[in-house]
Amino acid sequence: MVDVPLASAKETWQMTREAKKDIYGKYQVAVGGKDSDGEDDEVEMMMDETPTKAKQQKLDPKEEVPVFYWQPSGLLCEEILRMYSACAIFDLTAGSGQWALAALKSNLPYFGVVLTPSHLSALREWLISCVLKGQHDETSPFFQRSLKKRPDTPGPKPTLEPKKKPKKSKKEEKKKKKKKKSKSDDESSASDSSASEAKSESDSPL
Repeated sequence: MVDVPLASAKETWQMTREAKKDIYGKYQVAVGGKDSDGEDDEVEMMMDETPTKAKQQKLDPKEEVPVFYWQPSGLLCEEILRMYSACAIFDLTAGSGQWALAALKSNLPYFGVVLTPSHLSALREWLISCVLKGQHDETSPFFQRSLKKRPDTPGPKPTLEPKKKPKKSKKEEKKKKKKKKSKSDDESSASDSSASEAKSESDSPL
């Protein structure tokens, strides 16, 4: 086979260098070997202007990088499954899960060997995220038309604001105050008259 395509950056499973340590566990081998302190520091060889000189630069542990390098592309995995009419996949190096994802797309049983329990749980989460993302992609075999938002779908109904009462003019407010005052005067006069009548009745001889 020639011109075998590798996985692109978009389809590659990526994590931070710090998180990769849990996935690799004891199988991780730091690039560059041990330093003067006897500890393994992951370093990257950077070439200077002259090709004969190289310098070591420490890598950022928070930077996201592919979890596994040199992985086959999903297109290659799917094509091999079609060529050989595979009925199941037995993968001794699950790696970044490209074969597991191809098995999901082809609806085939899959058995893969992972490095650590952290590798198993993280790989399962990545596969689930790929399936959920594909449910909204029309070019994916996981596409679900029912989940796609239709343009004619009515949106939420607008909330109706309560109508504000019109403000009364000064003349109307004065008239209202006068009515209240006259009403209170009438009530006070009526109470005074009833009190006087009650007093006269009590003063009158039996």
